[in-house]
Amino acid sequence: MTIIIFLMVIFECAAITGSIVIARTLRRERQYSFASVLEMYSVNLEEELKLIDDFMLSSIMIEGNVREILQSGTELDRYLAEIRMEKSFVEETRHMDHLSGAVWYAPGIDTRVSMIKNDGDVFGKNISFHVNRVIEWMHRKNPADWFFYDMDGKNYLVRVLENRNTYMVGWIDTEVIFQNMRQVLPQDYHHLYLCVDGEMRQNEGEGQTEQDFLREGGTKETPYQLIRPKQEYRVALCLKLPNSRIYTFLSNPYLLVSVVLLLSGILLFIIFQKLTQYFIQPMHSLKDAMIKMQEGDFDVRMDNSSAIYEFTLLNDNFDRMAEKIKKLKITVYEKQLEKQSVELQYLQHQINPHFLTNCMNTIRSLLVIGDIEKAEQFTTLLSKNIRYDLSTRVKISLGEELNHVKNYVALQQIRYEKQLSLHLSADETLLGYEVPNMIIQTFVENSVKHQMSPDELLNIYVSVEKEGNRIHMEVEDSGEGFSPELLMHLRRGEAIVKNGVEHIGIKNVVKRLQIMYQGGAEILFSNSKRGALVTIVLPVSMEVEEHEA
Repeated sequence: MTIIIFLMVIFECAAITGSIVIARTLRRERQYSFASVLEMYSVNLEEELKLIDDFMLSSIMIEGNVREILQSGTELDRYLAEIRMEKSFVEETRHMDHLSGAVWYAPGIDTRVSMIKNDGDVFGKNISFHVNRVIEWMHRKNPADWFFYDMDGKNYLVRVLENRNTYMVGWIDTEVIFQNMRQVLPQDYHHLYLCVDGEMRQNEGEGQTEQDFLREGGTKETPYQLIRPKQEYRVALCLKLPNSRIYTFLSNPYLLVSVVLLLSGILLFIIFQKLTQYFIQPMHSLKDAMIKMQEGDFDVRMDNSSAIYEFTLLNDNFDRMAEKIKKLKITVYEKQLEKQSVELQYLQHQINPHFLTNCMNTIRSLLVIGDIEKAEQFTTLLSKNIRYDLSTRVKISLGEELNHVKNYVALQQIRYEKQLSLHLSADETLLGYEVPNMIIQTFVENSVKHQMSPDELLNIYVSVEKEGNRIHMEVEDSGEGFSPELLMHLRRGEAIVKNGVEHIGIKNVVKRLQIMYQGGAEILFSNSKRGALVTIVLPVSMEVEEHEA
C-alpha cells in the first residue's frame, strides 16, 4: 500500500508539473502566433506608409502643377492647375487603401487642393480648421514622422511635410486599419491598439503609454497580456490578448491536483492526448505556416478541420489574409517596376543643351566659311546622334553602342579636326550582347569635354572583352587623368559640382546601373599610365535579335 501511495504521489507530481509546462507552452505558442499575425499586418502597413510618403514627397515638390499654382498669372490658370492637381491626387492614391485623404496647402496664397475618399470623414468636413491646427501643432512639437491627432474623441494618423512655406498633409482614419485586422481575430480578441513612438491608441478615446499598459498588465486582477510585433516599425499593431480560461486553469496547481486525484492516471493520460491533439498540434501547424509565409511562401494554407472553433476561425482567416497579402505584394511589385521604368527613361533622356549649342555653332561656322560638304556631313552625324539619344529602349546591343561611339567621335573630329583619335578593340562575338543605352558613349563624351587640349592629340581607347560570365568594358584617354579630389568623389558616388553646376552624366550612369542590375554591376574609376581610366563590369545578358533602324 505504501508503495502504491508513493507511486501515486510521484505520478501526480509529474502530471501537475507536466500540465503546468503544457500551459506555459500553450501560452507562449499562442503569443508567438498572434505576434506573427501582427508582424505581417505591420509589414503590410509599413509598405503602404512608404507608398504614401513617396506620394506626399512628390506632390510637395515645387514643380509641375505646384509651380503653375504658385506662379500663375491669372485666376483661370491657377484654377485649372488646381483641377489638374486634384485629378492627379485621385489617380495616384487609387491603390492606397488606408489613406483617408490628403491636402496640399499654400498659406501664402491661401490655396488648398484636397482629396477626400470618404464624404463622411470628420477630418475632411472641416479641412481648413484641422489643417491649420495640425500645422500649428507640427511647428510646436516638430514630429519626425506619423503622429496621432485626436478630433472629437476619434483618432487619426497624420503626416505633414513642408517645403518652401507649402505643406502636404495626409491622414489615415485608424478605424480603417482596425477593420482589416478584426476580420482575422475572433470577436473576443478585438482589443487592438496602434503603437506610434511609445504611445498606444485605439479607434476612439484617450491613449496611454506602453509603460502604463505593461504596469497594469502585471497584476493578478488584469487577465490580459500585451502582444506586439517582434520587429520595430514606425506604426505597429498591438493586441491586448485576454487570457483564456483553460490557460488559467492549467496554470493553477491546486485545482489541477483535485482533478488529478479524481480522474486518476488513465484520465490524465487521455487529457494529455487531447491537449496535444486540439491545441499543441494546431499551434505548431499555425506557427510553421507563419514561418513559411515570412520566408516568402504565400501559397501556404491551413487545415480547417480542427474541432476547436477558434482554431478553425483563425485558420480560415489566415488563409484569407495570405491571399490578400499575396495580391498586395504583386501590386506593390508592379508599381515598383513601373516607377523604375519611368525613372530609367527620365535618366536616359537628359540631353546636354551645351552640346547642342556647340553643334549648332559648328554648323554655322562651316556654312560661313562655305564648307558645305562638311556642314552636310556634320548635320547627318548630328541627326544620328540625337536619334540615338532619344531612343526609348533601355538596353541595346553592344554593336549598336560602339557604332554610336564611332558616330560621336566622328562628329567631334569635324569640330577639332586632327586633335582627336579613337582606338577601338572589341571581340565580334560580343557585339550581340545587351548593354545599357549610352553606357560607353557617356565616358567617351566626358573625355572629350574635359581632356581635349588645343596643343596635344587626345587618344581615346575603348576595349571590350568577356571574362567568365561578365563583360569588362574600359574607356581610357591620354589626358591628365582624374584629380585626387575628383577621384575621391567618384569612388564615393557623390555628386560632382563645378562652378556651381552639378554634372549629371556619370551620376546618371551609376544610378541606371543600380536600377537595372540591383548591385550586380560594377563601375571603377582610376588613373592609368596614359590618363583617366573607367572600368565597367556587367553580367552577361541575352543577345539582341531585333534593333531599331
